[in-house]
Amino acid sequence: MSDERIDAHSGLPILPVLLDINDVKDFFMNFAHQNQMYNFINSYEYLTYDEGEYIIYAGDVGDQAFVIVSGTVSIRFPGTEKVIYDMSEGDVFGELALFTDTTRSADVVAKTKVRIMALPKSAFLAHLRNNPDKAIEFMRSIGNRLNTLTQNYSVTLD
Repeated sequence: MSDERIDAHSGLPILPVLLDINDVKDFFMNFAHQNQMYNFINSYEYLTYDEGEYIIYAGDVGDQAFVIVSGTVSIRFPGTEKVIYDMSEGDVFGELALFTDTTRSADVVAKTKVRIMALPKSAFLAHLRNNPDKAIEFMRSIGNRLNTLTQNYSVTLD
C-alpha cells in the first residue's frame, strides 16, 4: 500500500509528511527572536567621536543611552578632568536618562576614537515592555553600576 494520495482540489499526487510541531515552534520562535533583535538594533543610531570630544555634558537633558562599539570613554566629574570611571567596548552609559527626566550628572569624553550606538528612550522602553526578563536583567545591571560608581566615588574623595 502506497502512502501517496491524490489531492481532491488539484488532482495531483501528494505524499503526506509527518511534521514535528516542536521543530516548527522552535523555528518560528527563533525567527521571532531574531526579528525582534533586528528591530531593536535598528532602533540605534551609529555615531563616531574623536579623542577628546565630548559625548555627554553634565547638565544636559538626556533622552538616549549609548553602547560602546569600539574605543574607550571617560566618565568625568562635571567641568573637570577628574575621571570617575573608564568604559570600553560593550559598556553602556547614559542609561539613567532612559528612566528619569533629570539632567546628566557627569561629562562623558572620548578617551580614544570611539564608535557608539545611541538608543532613543522610546525604543528602549518599548523593548523593555515587550521583554520583562530583559527589564529585570537591565535593572540588575544598573544596580551593579551604581554600586561600582559609589565605591569609585568614595575612593576618589579620599
